[in-house]
Amino acid sequence: MAILRAVLLSAFCISSLFASPLLPGSALGTGRTVQITNDRLVLVLNGGRYNGLVDGVDVDLWCVDVERFASPGNTYTANVVPLLPWTPDQAALVRKGSFSNEDFWWDLGLGPMERYQAAAWLITQMEAYRSGTPFQPDLHIQQAIWGILDDAENQSISLTPLAWSWMHTAAAFIRQNPDFGLGEWAVISGNAAADGAFQGWQYQSFLTRLEAVTPEARFGALPPEAPLAENPEPGTFALIGAGLLLGSWAMRRRHAQ
Repeated sequence: MAILRAVLLSAFCISSLFASPLLPGSALGTGRTVQITNDRLVLVLNGGRYNGLVDGVDVDLWCVDVERFASPGNTYTANVVPLLPWTPDQAALVRKGSFSNEDFWWDLGLGPMERYQAAAWLITQMEAYRSGTPFQPDLHIQQAIWGILDDAENQSISLTPLAWSWMHTAAAFIRQNPDFGLGEWAVISGNAAADGAFQGWQYQSFLTRLEAVTPEARFGALPPEAPLAENPEPGTFALIGAGLLLGSWAMRRRHAQ
């Protein structure tokens, strides 16, 4: 009976990961229509998994911007840009895509694309992602996601020690696995005009999973293909995160205040 329960639970987890379709490459571009529906909402703090229609496709939307919010019924236009090496013109279509490391609150030695990669990796460590169920410890991971992309102008999120550890573990993981998530995720940034120019900051930035992105759908030329890194066992990194500097509440900006 225990084995049967384990098999059923495993099947449930697998099915949850594919509860919504992956976003097709045809939905990439500027000024795409986004409508938040949230009929599959799994809140983690005020973030976690939202969902809605992106260019008519119902997909899961993962909250990565602590400075903005999303509510059911929000309808707006956004730039949907694949997580791939960006030219300066492509980076300008992404919220904070043209930032330097110094433009973010936390000095992680990462550029904006790497920070979105780190956020994507952290999403995959959430139980909300793996099984579609609420899980209280996910709040530390959500805080880490917000911290990674926090604007340097103001500290918008205070991190728990475990969230701080998750953030630095994710940064280290991306430095060691620079191809993680490339071509598998897209950044959704609004509100944008049809030509991609931003018209305000009022709408949430999301990460969403992509179908395989063909060369024709990609923005610009890319380096030669490299195999994507396998996701490590989340328990391994949870242990690493729990053990890293938990005794040091080292939450400070790069410049002493």
